[in-house]
Amino acid sequence: MSAAIALLMQMSLANPPPDLASFDLKDVARPAAADCTRATLQPNEILVCARRAAPPLDDGRYSQEALLPRAEIGVGGARLSVDAEQATLSRGETSQRAMVRLRIPF
Repeated sequence: MSAAIALLMQMSLANPPPDLASFDLKDVARPAAADCTRATLQPNEILVCARRAAPPLDDGRYSQEALLPRAEIGVGGARLSVDAEQATLSRGETSQRAMVRLRIPF
């Protein structure tokens, strides 16, 4: 009960809340890029400033290439390889897999 009273005491009625039912963002003037500071704010105003999007990342650094060559050997006319995989299961658990593959061309 005392927490509710403390919260009510902190409320200020000097700046009544704006009428959100009639608010339209199209009616708000866009500030210039230099006006993006707190000094230009009026009560009950919200100022949103953003930077340009970051340049795209260098694809070469983050490629999915294997660090080691594939462990693969020819057996007769087939190819035998050993792979390791990691997958996420439905509950967020991680599954570590080691797989042996035999590929026979047809």
